[in-house]
Amino acid sequence: MQNSNKLSIIIVNYHSEKYLDKCLSSIYGVWGQDLEIIIVNNDIAESLQNIIEKFPAVKIIQQKENVGFGRAHNAGAQITKGKYLLFLNPDTIIVNDATDILNKFEQDNSVGIIGAKLVNSEGKNQSWSVGYEATLWNILKNKLGFPESRRIWESAQTQEVEWTSGGSMFIRKEIFAEVGGFDEKFFLYFEDMDLCKRVCKIGKKVLYFPSVRIEHIEGGSVENKNKQKKDYYASQDYYFSKHFGLIQSVLIRLLRKLFV
Repeated sequence: MQNSNKLSIIIVNYHSEKYLDKCLSSIYGVWGQDLEIIIVNNDIAESLQNIIEKFPAVKIIQQKENVGFGRAHNAGAQITKGKYLLFLNPDTIIVNDATDILNKFEQDNSVGIIGAKLVNSEGKNQSWSVGYEATLWNILKNKLGFPESRRIWESAQTQEVEWTSGGSMFIRKEIFAEVGGFDEKFFLYFEDMDLCKRVCKIGKKVLYFPSVRIEHIEGGSVENKNKQKKDYYASQDYYFSKHFGLIQSVLIRLLRKLFV
């Protein structure tokens, strides 16, 4: 992949060791060997010894506990050497080349973040991987079965968007540092939307590049669905409190109860 020596890939592991071999093999197989890859291991029960032996060039940061998605990625980003960062989920497989994304960064300084297209094992588009911001109005339309973001995640056109998934997010390292990285108050969920919003606020664009495809096993590291829901709602509440204030924070909780 052209300019691959400028790219650092950060992967956070939690209950995902069984996916990492395929993920790393696909990265090296499709994008080449000239890449910096950092795994932040949030799982003290998984030593990643097999990964260390098979992929000795990969750097491992071992955490003492599960510190969450954003905090772990921030730790990985601190030791990267690349001009560009890719935050990548461990339960992913690289499908095709990403040269177009790196070239876009090189050619257009107004672009801060670029998201790839996430698809499932059958090649179908992953829902809620890109789109419009989760405002109160947009969430209501989603609940009623009219998600406007669908036209984006189903599109084959490169376009400017309001957010893209942290599971396949390319970002300029200097921009990531300028906005202060991921907000570590989000344990899981909404930290990607929050990051995109803050990047847009400093005048940089968020783009969606559906020509670059990454296969994703949705929820591959999730074992406890109740905890997943709890984490999601906690992050949603914090996001609304941070960006929309008290009234909308109360309204989102009321809306949630109506659709339980």
